[in-house]
Amino acid sequence: MFNIFKKSSTFKIDAYTCSESAFNYTPVVKAHHTLPSWWVDLPAAGKDSRGFPDFRNRTMKTCVGFVDLFKIGLVVEYWDDLVITVKKDGYTAEHRLQGMPKSGSHPNFQWGRGFPRHHHIKLNSPWLLREKTNIPFLFCPPMWHMDLINAPKIMTGIVNFKYQSQVNINMFLPIREKPYQIKIKRGTPLIHLIPLTERTMEFQNHLVSPGEIDTMNRSFNPEGCGTYPERKRLLARAVER
Repeated sequence: MFNIFKKSSTFKIDAYTCSESAFNYTPVVKAHHTLPSWWVDLPAAGKDSRGFPDFRNRTMKTCVGFVDLFKIGLVVEYWDDLVITVKKDGYTAEHRLQGMPKSGSHPNFQWGRGFPRHHHIKLNSPWLLREKTNIPFLFCPPMWHMDLINAPKIMTGIVNFKYQSQVNINMFLPIREKPYQIKIKRGTPLIHLIPLTERTMEFQNHLVSPGEIDTMNRSFNPEGCGTYPERKRLLARAVER
């Protein structure tokens, strides 16, 4: 029997911003567009004593786990130039571009005894994402792009763009004996969003007005709807009706 309720083999996710700079220079992109340059430059294998490729000694160019990772999902690149100076008693964040959302932080009581000897910083993104079919996404740092010693610690989670739209980035900055700087250049990959589904992803960026962004933000956080779980419950209830 023909099933009219059969789920589509594809899903659509849309990214919205009112920043012409973000839209033109650092759009949200599919992950395969952000392959690390060090990997692109690798040969497929080492060489034997005569200088010919020796495929008994393959490099990461043929690593299936790596290749498959970059076949799926979206990458959010940094939309500004940022210099963070980290000291024992706090940090300063210097943003280069005008008109972009600035960084902020959450109070320490929110994570209690977690993350001692770290400062928290939150990068507020100019992007809002929407997906209508209730697909969860793994929100994780693009580890293969990162300086494993000096990079800030980007925190992971599960997000659902049916019930919320923000892609703000929470990071922890290690406290060291001496002050130091972290520099994040515009175009640096910061987040890999991996859809937890076997369905094929369709994707599009949109440049919209500041008023449209405000309307989208209010639609996900209307007055009186409380916390995210409460908004999610109310939205799901409305759909069922």
